[in-house]
Amino acid sequence: MGRRFWAGMVAALFGLGAAAPAAAQDDAAMQEAISALESALKGELLNNPYTTRWSTEGNGVRGKVVRSDTAPGGAAFEVSVKRSFQNAWEGRVTVPLEKDIEKGDMIEVSIYLRAEKLPKSMQAGNVDLQVVRTREPYDNIMSENIRPGSDWQLYTVRGVAGRDFDADQTVFGVNMGSAKQTLQLGSVYVVRKQQ
Repeated sequence: MGRRFWAGMVAALFGLGAAAPAAAQDDAAMQEAISALESALKGELLNNPYTTRWSTEGNGVRGKVVRSDTAPGGAAFEVSVKRSFQNAWEGRVTVPLEKDIEKGDMIEVSIYLRAEKLPKSMQAGNVDLQVVRTREPYDNIMSENIRPGSDWQLYTVRGVAGRDFDADQTVFGVNMGSAKQTLQLGSVYVVRKQQ
Protein backbone atom coordinates (compact mmCIF):
# COMPACT_ATOMS: atom_id res chain seq x y z
CA MET A 1 0.00 0.00 0.00
CA GLY A 2 1.47 3.37 -0.98
CA ARG A 3 1.60 6.60 0.93
CA ARG A 4 -0.48 9.34 -0.69
CA PHE A 5 0.66 12.90 -1.14
CA TRP A 6 -1.29 15.91 -2.26
CA ALA A 7 0.76 18.35 -4.24
CA GLY A 8 -2.38 20.49 -4.48
CA MET A 9 -2.18 23.79 -6.19
CA VAL A 10 1.65 23.70 -6.26
CA ALA A 11 1.38 21.60 -9.41
CA ALA A 12 -0.25 24.48 -11.26
CA LEU A 13 2.96 26.45 -11.04
CA PHE A 14 4.91 23.96 -13.15
CA GLY A 15 5.28 24.37 -16.88
CA LEU A 16 3.05 25.80 -19.60
CA GLY A 17 2.63 29.03 -17.65
CA ALA A 18 -0.95 28.24 -16.62
CA ALA A 19 -2.19 30.05 -13.55
CA ALA A 20 -4.11 28.14 -10.90
CA PRO A 21 -7.46 29.36 -9.64
CA ALA A 22 -7.33 31.19 -6.30
CA ALA A 23 -9.30 28.53 -4.42
CA ALA A 24 -9.69 24.84 -5.26
CA GLN A 25 -13.33 25.06 -4.15
CA ASP A 26 -14.11 27.50 -6.91
CA ASP A 27 -15.36 24.99 -9.49
CA ALA A 28 -15.99 27.61 -12.18
CA ALA A 29 -12.45 28.98 -11.91
CA MET A 30 -11.03 25.44 -11.88
CA GLN A 31 -12.97 24.49 -15.01
CA GLU A 32 -11.84 27.69 -16.72
CA ALA A 33 -8.20 26.90 -15.88
CA ILE A 34 -8.60 23.31 -17.11
CA SER A 35 -10.20 24.52 -20.36
CA ALA A 36 -7.36 26.96 -20.98
CA LEU A 37 -4.80 24.24 -20.34
CA GLU A 38 -6.62 21.79 -22.64
CA SER A 39 -6.61 24.42 -25.38
CA ALA A 40 -2.84 24.87 -24.98
CA LEU A 41 -2.27 21.10 -24.94
CA LYS A 42 -4.63 20.52 -27.91
CA GLY A 43 -6.54 17.72 -26.22
CA GLU A 44 -8.64 16.61 -23.27
CA LEU A 45 -6.93 16.26 -19.88
CA LEU A 46 -7.47 12.85 -18.27
CA ASN A 47 -5.95 13.98 -14.97
CA ASN A 48 -6.14 17.28 -13.09
CA PRO A 49 -2.63 18.75 -12.87
CA TYR A 50 -3.88 21.40 -10.44
CA THR A 51 -4.69 18.77 -7.80
CA THR A 52 -2.19 16.02 -8.56
CA ARG A 53 -2.35 13.10 -6.13
CA TRP A 54 0.99 11.26 -6.07
CA SER A 55 1.07 7.75 -4.62
CA THR A 56 4.33 5.92 -3.87
CA GLU A 57 4.49 2.14 -3.99
CA GLY A 58 7.22 -0.25 -2.84
CA ASN A 59 9.16 -1.01 0.31
CA GLY A 60 11.80 1.69 0.74
CA VAL A 61 10.20 4.16 -1.71
CA ARG A 62 9.58 7.52 -0.06
CA GLY A 63 8.19 10.77 -1.44
CA LYS A 64 7.73 14.35 -0.32
CA VAL A 65 7.04 17.78 -1.76
CA VAL A 66 10.21 19.90 -1.73
CA ARG A 67 11.16 23.43 -2.69
CA SER A 68 13.50 23.57 -5.68
CA ASP A 69 14.85 26.81 -7.11
CA THR A 70 15.53 25.11 -10.43
CA ALA A 71 12.12 23.39 -10.75
CA PRO A 72 9.47 24.87 -13.01
CA GLY A 73 7.29 26.62 -10.42
CA GLY A 74 9.80 26.30 -7.58
CA ALA A 75 8.62 22.97 -6.10
CA ALA A 76 8.79 19.26 -6.93
CA PHE A 77 7.67 15.87 -5.68
CA GLU A 78 10.92 14.16 -4.66
CA VAL A 79 11.02 10.36 -4.57
CA SER A 80 13.84 8.30 -3.09
CA VAL A 81 14.25 4.62 -3.93
CA LYS A 82 16.38 3.15 -1.13
CA ARG A 83 17.00 -0.24 -2.79
CA SER A 84 16.77 -1.78 -6.24
CA PHE A 85 13.98 -4.22 -7.10
CA GLN A 86 13.90 -7.17 -9.48
CA ASN A 87 11.21 -5.37 -11.53
CA ALA A 88 11.19 -1.59 -12.06
CA TRP A 89 7.40 -1.44 -11.36
CA GLU A 90 7.91 -2.75 -7.80
CA GLY A 91 9.13 0.75 -6.85
CA ARG A 92 7.04 3.44 -8.46
CA VAL A 93 4.98 6.60 -8.26
CA THR A 94 1.49 6.74 -9.73
CA VAL A 95 -1.07 9.40 -10.58
CA PRO A 96 -4.73 8.35 -10.97
CA LEU A 97 -6.80 9.28 -14.00
CA GLU A 98 -10.21 10.96 -13.84
CA LYS A 99 -11.62 9.97 -17.24
CA ASP A 100 -11.99 6.69 -19.11
CA ILE A 101 -9.87 5.89 -22.17
CA GLU A 102 -11.50 4.29 -25.19
CA LYS A 103 -10.00 1.89 -27.71
CA GLY A 104 -8.24 3.87 -30.44
CA ASP A 105 -7.61 6.97 -28.30
CA MET A 106 -4.22 8.62 -28.84
CA ILE A 107 -2.81 9.31 -25.35
CA GLU A 108 0.06 11.71 -24.73
CA VAL A 109 1.77 12.13 -21.37
CA SER A 110 4.15 14.99 -20.58
CA ILE A 111 6.05 15.24 -17.29
CA TYR A 112 8.83 17.42 -15.93
CA LEU A 113 11.51 15.20 -14.42
CA ARG A 114 15.12 15.26 -13.20
CA ALA A 115 17.51 13.01 -11.31
CA GLU A 116 18.47 14.47 -7.93
CA LYS A 117 20.73 11.53 -7.00
CA LEU A 118 21.95 9.22 -9.75
CA PRO A 119 22.15 5.44 -9.48
CA LYS A 120 25.64 4.26 -8.54
CA SER A 121 28.11 4.33 -11.47
CA MET A 122 25.44 5.67 -13.86
CA GLN A 123 25.38 8.98 -15.73
CA ALA A 124 21.57 9.31 -15.63
CA GLY A 125 18.49 8.07 -13.80
CA ASN A 126 16.55 5.07 -15.06
CA VAL A 127 12.73 5.12 -15.21
CA ASP A 128 9.88 3.74 -17.27
CA LEU A 129 6.91 6.00 -18.03
CA GLN A 130 3.61 4.25 -18.68
CA VAL A 131 -0.15 4.45 -18.62
CA VAL A 132 -1.17 1.07 -17.23
CA ARG A 133 -4.17 -0.89 -15.99
CA THR A 134 -3.97 -1.63 -12.23
CA ARG A 135 -5.83 -4.96 -12.52
CA GLU A 136 -5.55 -8.08 -14.68
CA PRO A 137 -4.32 -8.18 -17.40
CA TYR A 138 -2.04 -5.24 -16.32
CA ASP A 139 -1.72 -4.09 -19.93
CA ASN A 140 -0.53 -0.63 -20.88
CA ILE A 141 -1.08 2.00 -23.51
CA MET A 142 2.58 2.94 -23.61
CA SER A 143 5.75 2.10 -21.73
CA GLU A 144 8.93 3.96 -22.50
CA ASN A 145 12.29 3.94 -20.75
CA ILE A 146 13.91 7.33 -20.23
CA ARG A 147 17.20 8.35 -18.66
CA PRO A 148 16.74 11.70 -16.90
CA GLY A 149 19.81 13.80 -16.15
CA SER A 150 20.33 16.32 -13.37
CA ASP A 151 18.65 19.18 -15.29
CA TRP A 152 14.89 19.61 -15.55
CA GLN A 153 13.46 18.38 -18.82
CA LEU A 154 9.95 17.91 -20.16
CA TYR A 155 9.55 14.30 -21.33
CA THR A 156 6.67 13.30 -23.62
CA VAL A 157 5.51 9.77 -24.45
CA ARG A 158 2.61 8.67 -26.67
CA GLY A 159 0.58 5.58 -27.38
CA VAL A 160 -2.72 4.37 -28.82
CA ALA A 161 -5.12 2.42 -26.59
CA GLY A 162 -5.61 -1.10 -27.91
CA ARG A 163 -8.77 -1.50 -25.82
CA ASP A 164 -10.91 0.43 -23.32
CA PHE A 165 -9.35 1.48 -19.98
CA ASP A 166 -11.65 2.49 -17.09
CA ALA A 167 -10.34 5.50 -15.16
CA ASP A 168 -10.72 3.80 -11.78
CA GLN A 169 -8.45 0.97 -12.96
CA THR A 170 -5.81 3.02 -14.80
CA VAL A 171 -2.86 5.15 -13.64
CA PHE A 172 0.08 7.04 -15.04
CA GLY A 173 3.14 5.37 -13.55
CA VAL A 174 6.78 6.32 -13.15
CA ASN A 175 8.51 2.99 -12.54
CA MET A 176 11.85 3.65 -10.87
CA GLY A 177 12.63 0.53 -8.87
CA SER A 178 15.41 -0.74 -11.15
CA ALA A 179 18.06 1.16 -9.14
CA LYS A 180 18.69 3.15 -5.97
CA GLN A 181 18.05 6.73 -7.03
CA THR A 182 16.32 9.97 -6.10
CA LEU A 183 14.14 11.71 -8.66
CA GLN A 184 12.21 14.97 -8.68
CA LEU A 185 8.91 15.10 -10.56
CA GLY A 186 7.06 18.19 -11.71
CA SER A 187 3.65 18.56 -13.27
CA VAL A 188 2.20 15.68 -15.25
CA TYR A 189 -0.30 16.07 -18.08
CA VAL A 190 -2.17 13.00 -19.37
CA VAL A 191 -4.01 14.07 -22.52
CA ARG A 192 -6.40 12.45 -25.02
CA LYS A 193 -5.18 14.09 -28.21
CA GLN A 194 -7.53 15.50 -30.81
CA GLN A 195 -7.51 13.39 -33.96
